[in-house]
Order: sequence, then structure tokens, then C-alpha cells
Amino acid sequence: SRWCIFEYEIAQTWQFLSSHAGIIFIVLQKVEKSLLRQQVELYRLLSRNTYLEWEDSVLGRHFFWRRL
Repeated sequence: SRWCIFEYEIAQTWQFLSSHAGIIFIVLQKVEKSLLRQQVELYRLLSRNTYLEWEDSVLGRHFFWRRL
């Protein structure tokens, strides 16, 4: 979504300005790979880095917060 891309660009800017900042990716819902490939840089980052997936259930939320 446009909002996701906007948030990613803001996070990139903060990471650039702060030498010790990092980006933690959280995937809230399944994303079609064809849509993700349109954003080449974001696709590369998710392919190469670990990210957290949000699962909207009691057990899923528990595991999410433990992993974070």
C-alpha cells in the first residue's frame, strides 16, 4: 500500500540520519509477491532479512511479542 511505502521511506530516512538506528519489519497480513516485486528495494529487504509476522489470535500475539 502507499502507506506502507511511505512508512518504509520515513524509516529509511531515520536510519540514514541516525547511525545506530535499525528497521524492524512487521508484516500484518499476507502480501502478494507480484505486488511486492513492484517495490524492488522493499522486496530485497524482506527476502534477505528476518521479519515478524503479526497473527491476530491470543497465541499468535503472545508469540509475536516474545519474538520482538
